[in-house]
Amino acid sequence: MPIFGDSSPYDEIVEKVTADTLTSENWELMIDICDRVNADGIKGCKQALLSVKKRLNHRDPHVVLFALSLLDCLWSNCGQKFRREVSSKEFIGELNYKCTNSNRVVAEKARILVKKWVENECSKDSSLSMIESLYKDLLEQDKNF
Repeated sequence: MPIFGDSSPYDEIVEKVTADTLTSENWELMIDICDRVNADGIKGCKQALLSVKKRLNHRDPHVVLFALSLLDCLWSNCGQKFRREVSSKEFIGELNYKCTNSNRVVAEKARILVKKWVENECSKDSSLSMIESLYKDLLEQDKNF
């Protein structure tokens, strides 16, 4: 077991697509990650989300913004199985933290993603209720979207 927690076979590629040296999103690589996750099924969803979570906790806000872009790309391209992992109790706390206690730009982007997900997918799928609950909580806290 690694010194700093669980490792994932997605760590290296997620680090590459969220590197602090990037000046813009690498959509080709993000889609490659989506293809790989889809091929790996539920296990791939869990492993990819673990790798993304690590990057969401990076100290550099640019890395975190790239991680949020990747998260949204995965949400959009990996279907219900990935969305259910994002809406899990294990991940929703991380997402809440990004929406409320992060760098202002990071928090705004995270809230925009949550709003988009709720408006586009969550109302159609009751298994995503934790995302919808997070959105309602943020509205009650008068967070801007």
